[in-house]
Amino acid sequence: MILKFLLYSFFTIIGISCQTHENRVAFNLRTTIDYWRFVVSILVRGDLIKVEYEWEFHCGGVIITSTYALTTGWCIKKLIDEEIPIHDMIVRGNTETWNCSCGRKRDHTIQGFVMHENFKESASPFSPTVYTNDIGIISVIDEFNGLYEVPSSYRMGTMFWTSQKLESVVVGWGYESKTAKGISDRLHYGTVKLYDRQECESRFRGVLPPHVYCIMLHQTPNVCTYESGGLHTGFINQYNILIGLISSGIRCDSVLPTLITNISEFTNWVKGRMKENDNMWPIR
Repeated sequence: MILKFLLYSFFTIIGISCQTHENRVAFNLRTTIDYWRFVVSILVRGDLIKVEYEWEFHCGGVIITSTYALTTGWCIKKLIDEEIPIHDMIVRGNTETWNCSCGRKRDHTIQGFVMHENFKESASPFSPTVYTNDIGIISVIDEFNGLYEVPSSYRMGTMFWTSQKLESVVVGWGYESKTAKGISDRLHYGTVKLYDRQECESRFRGVLPPHVYCIMLHQTPNVCTYESGGLHTGFINQYNILIGLISSGIRCDSVLPTLITNISEFTNWVKGRMKENDNMWPIR
């Protein structure tokens, strides 16, 4: 298993470095769920929003225990604002294809969810909408126990910030290019570079919220729309470390960096809300 991981990491780095700008407008390097066993998609019933599929993609998420997944506050607020009944949404795991009709998929009934009580949206004439405290938790009734449903620790992100900050990637669903007509049905990823806080603040003209950091894809403009809830993860000492959640995903041709919610800033909040779990549906 360790050898497989090392070989994967090596060829990931080498493969990405060989890509051209033209075929990597977004992070359209497709991948399979066996490398990202903690990634899930959050879906709503298709007939509610008049689409062709039985279920439609809403946002991404990350398994953190056998019954909990992390996502963004924006993702949950949108569910609340659109008044989606809880029985008309699911968490789908064990597959890299969110609209999978295969037998491998695992669909999980949602028990409840909560977004950060201080979640808010901010905007200025000089920058797009940004989100403060953009984090939420979803609980499911049916446990995550599929072969490709393995929790990722939400408490190890600090290892990345105290390390040499080596290779890191973003993973999610969304538009694969700025000319795409719809979101990808297949999980994809791309390597990223980090911006320091000062540079990030200057790019967002002073509206940068706390507890976020900036990334941009190597040789590409940006993470694309509908990546909210996707993950930023790093490879440290042969371990895949969960670092953050994609908070903003402007159109692929944006010149602005992507904002990532720093999960290590919310470990106590996550732990506390899972411990309470007495009234997770819904906090408005």
